[in-house]
Amino acid sequence: MKYEEQFPYILTAKHVQEILGVGKEKAYELMDGSTFPIIRIGRHKKVQREAFFRWIESHEKGAV
Repeated sequence: MKYEEQFPYILTAKHVQEILGVGKEKAYELMDGSTFPIIRIGRHKKVQREAFFRWIESHEKGAV
């Protein structure tokens, strides 16, 4: 099983925190970014798992 497959299909801010090793405020700050693949469900912010890991990869490539 790949690392990302251990997480649910739809991730919450708590998952983002855990995966990135950041605090709650930073997770929400990232999720508010213009390039973040957010899904809004009412007031709640979620992200589809594969889109999130693609977002991480795109930022890794951009940082090099």
